[in-house]
Amino acid sequence: MDEFGLVDADFPPYWNNAEIVAGQSDTVKCSVYRKPGDALLCVVNLTRQRQTAVLTIDWRKLTGEGAVSVTDALRKEPVEPEGEARKLAVEVEPLNFRLLRARVR
Repeated sequence: MDEFGLVDADFPPYWNNAEIVAGQSDTVKCSVYRKPGDALLCVVNLTRQRQTAVLTIDWRKLTGEGAVSVTDALRKEPVEPEGEARKLAVEVEPLNFRLLRARVR
């Protein structure tokens, strides 16, 4: 989060970002920190079981115009969208979170 820089980021929280991130449920939430061309998604699993979060992202509203690459911000590993380019599926451990960084290439 320090590497991304939160000070000048816009923060659409999970309870008010459905136009950017669809697919949230009572068990999986996703808050967003965004800047032009760059965003950090915090995907949280609120259960005691492993969850696969399947989110539909409006990349244009998230990062702006252009093709987006997504990486796990902590592991520095690429995360590829599934099927159509708007779907993103990530495994989240019980009572844990994943930080995903989305950048315009």
